[in-house]
Amino acid sequence: IYQTNPDVITAHNGENFDWNFLITRCEVLGTSMQEISSKYFNGEFIKKADRESILKLGGEMEKFTPTIVPNITITDSLHAVRRAQAIDSNFLKADLKYSTEYLGKKKPNRVYVPGDKISSTWNDKTNSYALNDNNGDWYLITDDKPIKDDYTTVTGKYIVERYLLDDIWECDKVEHQLNTANFLICKILPLTYKKCTTMGTAGQWKGLLMAWSYENNLAIPMFGESKKFTGGLSRLLSVGFVDNVAKFDYNSLYPSIILTWDISDRNDLMGTMLSFLN
Repeated sequence: IYQTNPDVITAHNGENFDWNFLITRCEVLGTSMQEISSKYFNGEFIKKADRESILKLGGEMEKFTPTIVPNITITDSLHAVRRAQAIDSNFLKADLKYSTEYLGKKKPNRVYVPGDKISSTWNDKTNSYALNDNNGDWYLITDDKPIKDDYTTVTGKYIVERYLLDDIWECDKVEHQLNTANFLICKILPLTYKKCTTMGTAGQWKGLLMAWSYENNLAIPMFGESKKFTGGLSRLLSVGFVDNVAKFDYNSLYPSIILTWDISDRNDLMGTMLSFLN
């Protein structure tokens, strides 16, 4: 990390697994992430934050403990997938393999290694393996399974390296597909990119309106008191299964209705809402 000096580091499920694994592994080996990393960051070090952060998912939220690397932004492509799932009911799973396929980003020659085979395949220095570089298929070469046409002979270590590199490639493509919009929004919000990858749309609107108000020298009113509200109204008109039913959520249709009919609030003197929606 010190040598590469990146602006952003991302991983798929990195906040719940990879960073925790590295930090705990240091302790198992009799050292600490603080001891190892502090000499590279002028006394600061890589660590987990002291308190949890919120990942906003539509009407729900999840908590996670963010990783802090001095002067570097840490994101998680799993967070981007979970947020996409909140608005796309067809996005069924959040694992990297499924997400890449669903987004149409899967490599035609993607190599997979079952989790319980990674270590043994990597350490196998005796046997040879057959790899099809066109579709990513591979197998152990034996007397009963000799090498076939369109396959080349490789080592087990090479198979696992390809699998790991493809994992990194997929994570990058998922992050790029789902977080590019957040990166662009971040450029017009007075907020960090990391914050923009976990916040909800209500928070984005708040940031947009606050930035607009400051830029136009407008006063921002004090917050009102928080109040409970019942939520949406749903009426069951018929009991049992009914086919050929279309369901609409008017809350989701508001932006398109506002734009279609050029609806503007009389208190919005500068036409800000329509401008932002456009």
